[in-house]
Amino acid sequence: MGNSSLMFKLTGDKSNPAFIKQVKKDNVLVDKFCKKYNTKLVNVDVTMEKGYFEPAYAFTDNLGYYTIKGIKNSLV
Repeated sequence: MGNSSLMFKLTGDKSNPAFIKQVKKDNVLVDKFCKKYNTKLVNVDVTMEKGYFEPAYAFTDNLGYYTIKGIKNSLV
């Protein structure tokens, strides 16, 4: 199953198995982000910023929620 297929299975429900799977997959990058910026993950929520549901991550930096794309871009 491709990543785009997974996104169509995500819903606004954070207990959805597809949502949990995506959050676990993103964990490596979230950990790298926390170490690089000396911050901690405080919440995982759902956003529809791009027209489909995806995880959104909030950290102790108080800069709002980041999608995994934003986290990746911050690590480059």
